[in-house]
Amino acid sequence: MSPTWILAAALLALSDAGAPASATAVDASVAPAGLGNLLRRGTLTKKGGAPDAERMADGTAPTDGDQWNTPHTSVLAAKGSVEWDLGMVRPIAAARVQADNNDTYLLWGSVDGVTWGPLWTGKPVDPPGMQTRTSDPLSARARFIRLTAEGGDTMYSVGELELFETVEDLVGAQLKRIPLPPPPKPVPPPPFDSGFVVVFGVALYAGYLLNEARRRNLATLQAPPPKADDKPSEPNPKA
Repeated sequence: MSPTWILAAALLALSDAGAPASATAVDASVAPAGLGNLLRRGTLTKKGGAPDAERMADGTAPTDGDQWNTPHTSVLAAKGSVEWDLGMVRPIAAARVQADNNDTYLLWGSVDGVTWGPLWTGKPVDPPGMQTRTSDPLSARARFIRLTAEGGDTMYSVGELELFETVEDLVGAQLKRIPLPPPPKPVPPPPFDSGFVVVFGVALYAGYLLNEARRRNLATLQAPPPKADDKPSEPNPKA
């Protein structure tokens, strides 16, 4: 082999040693990023009985224990239903909902928007106010999602609904919680009204005088009348 070929082979080997790994190898070593809440990438297609349904998937939710009807919740009518289109059939491995505690929230799925089946049910829980429920691992596929509610006091409200393709997406999901409002300040007692005391004292004294006059009148009426033969004693002229 000529010296020119030997030099070219050495330079090529040196170039390969210092070059980065192939693009295919690099991509294969990086885990794909999670999609987060699938509803935030989907389209809200129906908000029957829920005029503020956009709040159900806006990435924020009240702190558990907050009131059911606030600017951060979406009230759902007794027979209302809310639907989303995910854009394509996707696997659903986990679900989480924050909603009013004493109601049942039902999640439905469909691949064609015609035939629906149950995906998960968020059951009532004991603590009062808005409370979060998380599903066990699911094994479902759906493009269209529907949320309804039943039971409880029929005062339904949802703070946030989340769907995830993997359980890992659920674990890593970041949900902004709105802190509870501060308790209202106690109402100060009304200022002391001295005029009331004066009026009360005058009324009390007037009542006393009235009762005293009634007592004297009653005593006069009950006194026996003087007898007819009773004569007043004549004064002694010698005195």
